[in-house]
Amino acid sequence: MTKNNSFIRKLGAGLMASLCAVSMLATPMTGVITASAASTATENEAFPSADEVIPCVTMIDCTTIVKISKQDMTTGTELAGATLQVIDKDGNVIEEWVSTNEPHFIEAKLIAGETYTLREITAPDGYNTAEDVEFTVNDDGSVTEVVMKDTKIVTTIPNVPTGDTGKSPLGYIMLFLGLVIVNVLLFTRKKKDEPADDYAELCPDFIEGDNE
Repeated sequence: MTKNNSFIRKLGAGLMASLCAVSMLATPMTGVITASAASTATENEAFPSADEVIPCVTMIDCTTIVKISKQDMTTGTELAGATLQVIDKDGNVIEEWVSTNEPHFIEAKLIAGETYTLREITAPDGYNTAEDVEFTVNDDGSVTEVVMKDTKIVTTIPNVPTGDTGKSPLGYIMLFLGLVIVNVLLFTRKKKDEPADDYAELCPDFIEGDNE
């Protein structure tokens, strides 16, 4: 009976060892980190002894996490109002959103080790549209951080000459009027100072009438 019990224990231990030997396929699953293949083997025995502790290997796949930040080129602060897309290598849009004052997280959607493109469809008001940013999702379980920066639109006012030399035209007008007034006064005074005899030859009758 004792031999039978021992055989049963060994058989059960062998079955447990087979059940705990775990292996994973190399093909990654969407949104998870690929676990390394693991297995448990026995040495020099077809079955472990009944007194041995059978190690059991468990593999847990972690979900991928991607942190995407839309920032101002100068200040590094988060920019709200940008329409962004994450596109895979086949051109499929995986996710689209409008940026806020906080980074955007994509969890359990992107494949570890795969390369994606971050594209800006519409920039925030007052900013230029940024160029595409390519990134590869980390396959070690760490958070993948992606940053896209926008530059502000610079408005340049052209320097158009206006012909203004810095002097007011009112001064020239006043100067011209002053000269006209001076000339009129001088002409009038000259007429008054001229003697009447100067006009005798032109109007002799007028001059003789006055003398009578």
